Amino acid sequence: MDFLSVLEIIVVAICAITYGFMLFFKVRGNVLGAVSELIALAEASGLTGAEKMSQVVNGLYVKIPAPLKKIFTPERLQSIAQTIFDWMRKYADEYKANSEAGVVKTPEEVKTDVAVAAADLAIELLKLTVPELKKKAEEYGIELDGLTRKDEILRAIMEAVLKKA
Repeated sequence: MDFLSVLEIIVVAICAITYGFMLFFKVRGNVLGAVSELIALAEASGLTGAEKMSQVVNGLYVKIPAPLKKIFTPERLQSIAQTIFDWMRKYADEYKANSEAGVVKTPEEVKTDVAVAAADLAIELLKLTVPELKKKAEEYGIELDGLTRKDEILRAIMEAVLKKA
């Protein structure tokens, strides 16, 4: 077996492992989203705790493909739902504690923070050359559509960043 054959096998194995990780995180995100949505619907229903959990587990079980139902039993789905519910409850409790402590920012404070961050970004971008700005635009996933002047590229980057904020 020569070096290129071994290298090809290694590359294929790395690609397969990477694809497996990507698939895992995609499925995990879909499950987390579905569970969160079902929990929110159950919370709004006015049922008791056990009835809410039953509603969430039944809703999840219906969404599971038939071959995976042996792996994702109702007991396992209940455990997943409980873990996500506990996380959501912890987040809500922390948010409530922070808002009671006065940590929650007003819309004006948020606008000020965004303006300061935009100004800081503009200062940093002004220091860059045109090739560096183009590279930065690529990092942000911004299409420049033929823009070549520094001010045009700066404007495109700032618009994209502010839209995301």
